[in-house]
Amino acid sequence: VISSIDLNSYDINGRQLRLRRLVVRPGGVVPWHSHEQRPANIYILDGSITEYSSTCRVPITHHAGEVVAESGHLSHWWRNNTRHTTILLSADILPPQMPADSSM
Repeated sequence: VISSIDLNSYDINGRQLRLRRLVVRPGGVVPWHSHEQRPANIYILDGSITEYSSTCRVPITHHAGEVVAESGHLSHWWRNNTRHTTILLSADILPPQMPADSSM
């Protein structure tokens, strides 16, 4: 196990588990979003990406092979500050009202 999120505080009835592959080109961003209603595990498959988080004053750079668990009162955005494409695998649990093809 490289990461997990305790789901006891979430009502999982009507929710979906979604797995996405995100390709973030140099200079690209994953826009500001919250994980209060949508817990997620993000695996950095290739490259690196910088996280700008509501829970940390200093940006955090994540590298290939790392996993980031996102839940609770976390809000953040990510930016690829490198010259290379970054690929992320995102596994999240959607609130009942959010369609699986929603971008965030």
